[in-house]
Amino acid sequence: MEPTGDSRAPYLVVADDLRSRIAAGEFPPGAQLPPGRTLAAHYSVAPNTVLSALRSLRDAGLVVSQQGRGTFVRRPEERRQEADEASGAVATISDTATLGQLRDDLVALRALVDDLRSGLAPNAEQASTPDGDGAAFETLMARLDGIEATAGELDRRVRRLEAPD
Repeated sequence: MEPTGDSRAPYLVVADDLRSRIAAGEFPPGAQLPPGRTLAAHYSVAPNTVLSALRSLRDAGLVVSQQGRGTFVRRPEERRQEADEASGAVATISDTATLGQLRDDLVALRALVDDLRSGLAPNAEQASTPDGDGAAFETLMARLDGIEATAGELDRRVRRLEAPD
């Protein structure tokens, strides 16, 4: 990445630029973002930096990644629904739950989602065949993305609560 005087982590710079490009309509809702290697070359960063930037956008609900297919810009109505679900989930947290317990639950939730994804990955090719149920598979993968986004929102809120005033 070219020196810009920006002291932020490179993945944040990439994420912010992609966020701006999405907002400007360069990548409209439903559009597929360029592959990670292409983005890494464009921004002159390592592929892992791009992965971190995309994870940040995914956590913010702006994009959804589909294994083997790519990363796509979410439609505004999908973002609103996701935000409503995250707000509802956050509102139901009991006052008696400790932040430590909540953080442990978030770690366990993310591990469960990762396990589900890795278990589903071998079925992706079968689901996309004419006799496979590709729509059901895509719906399931989208719900897993929603769970990850909700977990990301909860994690951010826990970190804010844990931060000293």
